[in-house]
Amino acid sequence: MARNAASRYAMIDLYDSVDRACYPEDLGRFVQSTESISTSGNASKGEDMDACLEEVNKDSKVWQHGSMVAMDWLRIFRNLENLSKVRNWLFSIIGLKNPKDEAADSQRKYDFQDEILAWRIKLRKEKSDVSIQTLFVTAEERAVAEDIKNSSKDEILRRVLEKIQQISDEEIREPLSQKLDHLRKNINKSKKENLVIFYNEILEELQQSQAQQETAYVVEEEGQSFKIHGRFH
Repeated sequence: MARNAASRYAMIDLYDSVDRACYPEDLGRFVQSTESISTSGNASKGEDMDACLEEVNKDSKVWQHGSMVAMDWLRIFRNLENLSKVRNWLFSIIGLKNPKDEAADSQRKYDFQDEILAWRIKLRKEKSDVSIQTLFVTAEERAVAEDIKNSSKDEILRRVLEKIQQISDEEIREPLSQKLDHLRKNINKSKKENLVIFYNEILEELQQSQAQQETAYVVEEEGQSFKIHGRFH
């Protein structure tokens, strides 16, 4: 039974899709702009026509009594708006809420617009502190992404800055920083190939600097070791 019902709804949806495809442009725009209607007045809570009709049917059923005939329903629907006003007035007189309104209140969501706005402002202020890391699936993807030749000009200069900051010798670091500032100011005129060459120069300088530091450290360690051994011997 459920399968048959689902099949019928699928056919209805299919026919509706075919009809929409055949609409003239003006009719299609009209249907799209009017097919969702809000009975509550809230533009974000639109409903289709059958849902709106169901809401009206619910309002009418509160006036159902005993065995109803066609004339009873006709009277109800002809006077439904006034009957609803009378019902709401009665609830207000006896100090009760309309059960429909209570149900809507129980489903109402809290409005966090102020909190969301405050959080967005906080994130914008701290944007410089937020880092986004790319997740690579394969080693090939990482290699392609980290290849300096595949980077943009801005990315190349950013990576140049990172390498310059790792150089401890100020006499070497200062002229390189000045050259980097010049390239930043004239980035539109700079060729990408020249930026890549500059990056490789920085990388080579950094490697030499680190090698010298390691050599000095080894020499210092050997000197300390010689002093210790000489002291004991």
